[in-house]
Amino acid sequence: MFFFFRFANGAHYGAYAPIGYIKGPDETGHLLVNEETKWIIEKIFNLAIHGAGAAKITRLIIEERVPTPAWLNFQRNGTFAHIIEGAEESKQYMWTIAQVKRILKDENYIGNSVHNRQSNISFKDKKKVRKPQEEWFRVENTHEAIIAKDVFLQVQEQIASTTLFRTKEAKDQKTSIMESLFPFFHKILLLDKIEQFIAIPFSRNGKK
Repeated sequence: MFFFFRFANGAHYGAYAPIGYIKGPDETGHLLVNEETKWIIEKIFNLAIHGAGAAKITRLIIEERVPTPAWLNFQRNGTFAHIIEGAEESKQYMWTIAQVKRILKDENYIGNSVHNRQSNISFKDKKKVRKPQEEWFRVENTHEAIIAKDVFLQVQEQIASTTLFRTKEAKDQKTSIMESLFPFFHKILLLDKIEQFIAIPFSRNGKK
């Protein structure tokens, strides 16, 4: 119950504020827009809304030497020193596709706080597992948004459409490979369906 009270408060309880935000000094967990870094989030969503996928966005921001969240946290708080301190300069801009994907799906950027997205497998096993969305705890308008909701929703639609297309493309490719390896692949599938149909018992009135 205590945790749900915290969730209802809408505060951010992560170790670090999401890139584009800072933690407010007066209210625990309250996020404030970071005027110095919000442009990074705006840039990523602007590229996405104009049709760039996560891989292309990652390549572009690396080429344009956009600093990573780890580098910004190191500059601000001295965190991740064991990774960044003394490393090559390129490390400052070494974004990953996974980071970009997380940002594009993060509701913090439309002013929402989402909690209870993952939990430990058990009391003994501390490995994290992702929970289904219906178990998430969402509190809307807990802080100032960086991205407009209509832009965010359009990007989610584009991501879903791309995922669906790639799934279908992969399925079609698999079928094509099977056909090239086995010329009678479609006939085998058809015969299998016919056999399944014949095997279904029917009564005189046409019902199973």
